[in-house]
Amino acid sequence: MPRNPETHLYILKGEKTAIAPFSYCERIPDLERRKKEKADYKKGYEIRISLQDKKESEIMKAILKKRGIISGNPYKKHKRIILPLYGEDNADVFMAVVEKA
Repeated sequence: MPRNPETHLYILKGEKTAIAPFSYCERIPDLERRKKEKADYKKGYEIRISLQDKKESEIMKAILKKRGIISGNPYKKHKRIILPLYGEDNADVFMAVVEKA
């Protein structure tokens, strides 16, 4: 079941701490459908992090990079910036980090 809580991640740089509040949406592929449709069903693991502006997306990319998570390119959707994470490995690491926070 997709989760969409508002949460916080932290990054320490010297004595300063940057805090980025955000919400996210987790997408998980339907494995039964993938078995039936094979190459026609191409949905994979994806997390979309919703942020306020470009500066927040840069901070979030830095936070994720420090934790070994590779993010996609941010894009604008309505009045928000979406930072996508693709792949099962990235999704697992992200969810583990969020659950600790």
